[in-house]
Amino acid sequence: MTERHEHPTIQINNKEIINKIEETGKYLNERITHAREETIKEVKDKTKGIKEQLVENIKNNNKEIKKDIEENIKKIEDEIKRTPQKNISPSEETLQTYAKITKNKNIKIPKAMHSIVISSDNIIDTAEEVLDKAQKILDPCKEQIRIDRIRKGKNQKIIMGCMGPGGN
Repeated sequence: MTERHEHPTIQINNKEIINKIEETGKYLNERITHAREETIKEVKDKTKGIKEQLVENIKNNNKEIKKDIEENIKKIEDEIKRTPQKNISPSEETLQTYAKITKNKNIKIPKAMHSIVISSDNIIDTAEEVLDKAQKILDPCKEQIRIDRIRKGKNQKIIMGCMGPGGN
């Protein structure tokens, strides 16, 4: 047979336990609040010092920048004083008279380019084959024309750009 051990029963009062838990909760809340306030105070003190340093650095930098700008302005003013001024307005610089224009004889007058479209009677020929045939048939030296551009068009056609006799 098994023996039965009897344990002494502990009388637990629910109200006492609840009161103890509430007291512990209040104590912990007070400690947390106090620790939070101390941390906030420390952070504020540290940031205040940093903020003051930043403001001082910005003031010093602004003074240096202002000094550099004033020096540059003074250099520019001195350079302007040393350089002789011309009394020519911008419109007089760009304005050309008839005499100035006609004096320059090297002016090239653009001429119209003539386009020639070449196609093949044979539908099977490609644009490349049409170009080969045209190069064999046309002789620019003999015809006295200057071919400036050749490009392939749609539907087995090529387009040649010519300037006319001798390219003049």
